[in-house]
Amino acid sequence: MHLFVVCAIAFLIFGSGNSHTSPDWSKFIGLTLKWVNKKPCLDKVKNMFDFAYANYLQFAFPADELNPLNCSGRGHDHEHPGNLNVNDALGDFHLTLVDSLDTLAIMGRVEEFKNAVNMVISHLSFNRNVRVQVFEASIRILGGLLSAHLLVTDPAQPFGNLRLNGYDGELLQLAHDLANRMLNAFDCCYCQLPQASPSGLPYPRFNLGSGLKDNTTSEACLAGAGSLLLEFGCLSALLNDATYASISRRVVLDLWSRRSSVTGLLGATIDVNTGKWINRMSGIGAGHDSFYEYLHKTAVIFGDRQMGEMFEEALNTLRYHLRSLGSDCLTESGYPSVYWNVDMYTGNRVNFWIDTLQSAWSGVLVHHGDVSEAVCQHALHYFIWQLFDLPPEREHSSIFRIFTDRCGFATIHNVLDMSHEDRMESFFLSETLKYLYLLFDDSNPVNLNEEDYVFSTQAHLFPIQRIRKLIENLVPNPFRTDNSRTRMDLHVANNTFSGGYEDEIFTRQTLMKIYKRKELVYLFGIKSVRLRLPSTMKELSSE
Repeated sequence: MHLFVVCAIAFLIFGSGNSHTSPDWSKFIGLTLKWVNKKPCLDKVKNMFDFAYANYLQFAFPADELNPLNCSGRGHDHEHPGNLNVNDALGDFHLTLVDSLDTLAIMGRVEEFKNAVNMVISHLSFNRNVRVQVFEASIRILGGLLSAHLLVTDPAQPFGNLRLNGYDGELLQLAHDLANRMLNAFDCCYCQLPQASPSGLPYPRFNLGSGLKDNTTSEACLAGAGSLLLEFGCLSALLNDATYASISRRVVLDLWSRRSSVTGLLGATIDVNTGKWINRMSGIGAGHDSFYEYLHKTAVIFGDRQMGEMFEEALNTLRYHLRSLGSDCLTESGYPSVYWNVDMYTGNRVNFWIDTLQSAWSGVLVHHGDVSEAVCQHALHYFIWQLFDLPPEREHSSIFRIFTDRCGFATIHNVLDMSHEDRMESFFLSETLKYLYLLFDDSNPVNLNEEDYVFSTQAHLFPIQRIRKLIENLVPNPFRTDNSRTRMDLHVANNTFSGGYEDEIFTRQTLMKIYKRKELVYLFGIKSVRLRLPSTMKELSSE
């Protein structure tokens, strides 16, 4: 769940006024949030989480998700194997519980965190005849287990004493077990099945109990196949076993090698049997987003110079072929840019729509140090909001509503008739409420930067310095293409962040000094940078 959506949810929950009138965002997106006392907002988010989490445990566990309208549990749809909307993510592996572990820690729910970890250790098993998506299993289950293990074993314990008596790395062992099962989706020496991918790219789905099936589809999306390295790399670091990092990194390099020789762009979906692109659309939204996000984040957390250089090239290519209408919107004659979807081989525009997952791009840009363009991207969304009473972003942000007389938070199935879907997805607890909570908790260790962290694409927390130290022990080290100390190493060591490979390096203090008058809170991978959105395009150009 991205910050633009989270901010909209904050307005829906805490704001006042007519829902058919465009709100004055300055009332709730400030450096000090002067429009309201933060403490009640923080308590409200805690209550929202406690309400949803407690009802999941009472009415749904050990199922994967809560049906908030019927107060029941939802698991893998065994009767309808083709129900991918459910079955890709739900594997009868207590999804919401695992996905919520680090949210409990970040919110200071120490005893609840310990109880949840013990429940996972006691109940979780992957010996199940269910087929799930590789990507979803990685970002939700593998990421949740690894993040929780790192929290339990953190020597500093910044979120309170999360240590468990008698803990013997059981969460890491479960993550190891899951990753070994996931290897069946790859073409590797660990895969015993003849139908393993001949290209080396992972099949999009695998069976937890038996590996691959003969009827497994071979069409994988760019983000699904190419966004495994952060979780797999952290697993390798913790196990001191380069296998998982090497395999997932090889996939990224393989996909990268298949970009267009004419434009340098990557497509949307690829056939893992042939290595040929199926959907030629290139973009930064759904199906693409986390691939580019992880190019940069893996460069940051692992000090992987090659991944960073690939991100730089990808960024320049995307700007050249996808970005239009834009210039520096902070200048008098400038205006925000739009990233369109184009054909990967020609660069020609293929449609005239953008999707909500493109909102993640601004966070990637800020994470990279491109603050001005990130401001412009948010300014574009904000300007659209000013033009229309209920733009798509606002309507999508309304997807969750509070049902205090029921068991949780239900999804708006259709925004036209406002019908409800009886489902509370795990990311509502793992992402949405986590980021919403951090908007109001200035003293949280994440916001105080007691240690630099990277958030995964599922909002799981990974400590940079600890992972960096563990990575140095890997032999062979897949993240080092030479013996030199990369500039990314120096940036982390010197408590700075930037694009990583450009001459312009910003310290936190410099950024805060430059933008101290700005008011919009950006939450992204490692840091929090505070900026303000202009209220109109005229104000934008006048700044």
